[in-house]
Amino acid sequence: MLWCWILGVFIALLFLLCITRVGVRAAFDGELKLDAKFGWFPFRILPLKKRRKEAGKKAEKKPEKKKKPEKRLSKKLQRKQKLNPRSKLRGIIS
Repeated sequence: MLWCWILGVFIALLFLLCITRVGVRAAFDGELKLDAKFGWFPFRILPLKKRRKEAGKKAEKKPEKKKKPEKRLSKKLQRKQKLNPRSKLRGIIS
């Protein structure tokens, strides 16, 4: 009985596919334009969307930013940081 339902749905979908309106429009105005329509859904076939030509162009190198030298802490602060890890933040902030 299940196979009857499956066959019925398949035949119904095939029938709907056969009565669906399909169309193609072509135009040449210095450039070929090709559009297709399936039911209510239009599709552009030609011209294709223009893609960036990144592969052909060499990437321009940006100058590297100079890194600021890190501030060295005094020996006193270094000793404090070893003794108390919380003082590490105080040494960086001040």
